[in-house]
Amino acid sequence: MNDLVFIQNDQVLTDSLTIAETFGKEHKNVKRDIEEVISKIGELKNDEEAKRLRINFDTLKFERIEYIDVRNRTQTKYLLNFDAFMLVTMGYTTQRAMLVKVGYINAFNRMKEELQRRQQAFQPKTTAEMLLMYAQQMVETERKLKALEEDNARQNSRIEQLENKIEKRLTEEFEMQLVTPTQIGKMFEPALSGKEVNKLLQKAGLQWRVGGEWVATVEGKKYSSSEPIQLENGKMVYQLKWQRRVKEIIQAEMEVVVK
Repeated sequence: MNDLVFIQNDQVLTDSLTIAETFGKEHKNVKRDIEEVISKIGELKNDEEAKRLRINFDTLKFERIEYIDVRNRTQTKYLLNFDAFMLVTMGYTTQRAMLVKVGYINAFNRMKEELQRRQQAFQPKTTAEMLLMYAQQMVETERKLKALEEDNARQNSRIEQLENKIEKRLTEEFEMQLVTPTQIGKMFEPALSGKEVNKLLQKAGLQWRVGGEWVATVEGKKYSSSEPIQLENGKMVYQLKWQRRVKEIIQAEMEVVVK
């Protein structure tokens, strides 16, 4: 009955599929029994009597994992250690169930002895072997640390790239926001009036006067939008609003004027 249990990560375990098969039960019912036990344990952890008796529930291993069945479907099952197995099967009391449990106990004990033999085989017996083991552990630790450092560097690089993209996107969105000539003027030091900004936009070839209103040129339409506004007298007029980035164009025009 050695197939009843197996060694995984230095632990002797069985699983709910094997339990269902050996006890002659449906797997879904065994999983139900396991989940009922897990639920009761969750309640008992907060029980005052359990706290007073200092009961340690950490010795119980119930690990829910996925596996692929014979029909290539993803299913779930539980891994259990000896303590968890005994707790779940405590209610299985038929004569056959008792025989199966004894078989499990024997299998757990044999596999536990096998695990101990494996672990002892790796224990150093001489000073030279001990030094070699420590050296190997140090090399492995250094390898893991280097891998962690490289992974952190990659993560930091990705974060930096993402931050740069976000910053660039926010800057672009900010520069594309539409504002009035008066608001553009306030971006300068000293500030310019809205009239001064309009004149500089005209000199830059971005707008001209048509019928008393400013109208964007073909080039100016790349940077502006004509939006309707209602005056106090109820009259509807259109006002040109400009992207913030025209500040650079105006700045360049001002430098030309100064020269």
